[in-house]
Amino acid sequence: TPLLQTPYWPFDGMNEHGLAVGLMAISSADGESDPQKVTIGSLHVVRLLLDYARDVEEAIALLQQYNVDFTGGPPLHYLIADKLGNSAIIEYIGGEMMVLRSQTPWQVSTNFTLSGINPEKWKYYCNRYATAEAKLSSNNGELSAAEAMSLLQEVSQSGEYPAIWSIWSMVYNMSSGDIQVVMNRKYEQIYHFSLPMQ
Repeated sequence: TPLLQTPYWPFDGMNEHGLAVGLMAISSADGESDPQKVTIGSLHVVRLLLDYARDVEEAIALLQQYNVDFTGGPPLHYLIADKLGNSAIIEYIGGEMMVLRSQTPWQVSTNFTLSGINPEKWKYYCNRYATAEAKLSSNNGELSAAEAMSLLQEVSQSGEYPAIWSIWSMVYNMSSGDIQVVMNRKYEQIYHFSLPMQ
């Protein structure tokens, strides 16, 4: 039944080692098709990384062992971060895995492909990206959990169709394991969880 597949379809998450992974829809993605590698679905990437990677470097090395198939789902890219302050955006362009690392202590990703674009021009492709980048830049990437959720509220999307709404917003503390969740843009109601960390 479809319910048995739900553990393999996380859209973002954090594991007990302080590795966080999120995905965002973009206009196109083309995964590798190396016959020597196992192929996984695009939504399975998050489950794979949360189950088997402890940090960004392990996550990248693990992903390099797999083909990612975007058939039947939206094209995606992934933002990976760890409790040591490392991060990377993973995109699949022309059958190749692209790894975009940040030159700053923070990294921003929204719903557009960054590969092949001069990083100085990324802010012109998406107002939400520009807003988040400006806020993080002015604070050297350091925001409290409340400030981070406020920023997510500021860049959240609303529209006529649920497909373009910000369905959830998450703030992860990758050191303490504290998690804050807001559903359906109801920022007055924040759900708090705590993940035991190793």
